[in-house]
Amino acid sequence: RFWLAEHHFNSDYCYTSPELLLMAIAGSTERMRIGSAGSITNFYSSYEKVSQYKLLNNLFDDRIDYGVSKGHIINKLTETQKTFLNIPADADHETL
Repeated sequence: RFWLAEHHFNSDYCYTSPELLLMAIAGSTERMRIGSAGSITNFYSSYEKVSQYKLLNNLFDDRIDYGVSKGHIINKLTETQKTFLNIPADADHETL
């Protein structure tokens, strides 16, 4: 198994969308299970994420796993990012 996670505010990691890397890795392997170790659920439509991973799982012979995370990045967002994501200005990771 190989797990990827979603990273937004760390310069050591170069990806915010594990789905794209999952496709590349799954397409280059035949038996390895590949998964997302922590999609930040409070930023996405649950239906959309589950649909994406179901499609990936169907395309790659039941080898894709989906992990979820509450996420703790709210306090690192700028006010502009909070506005764009419809997050109240006074929200912190405990309130979402």
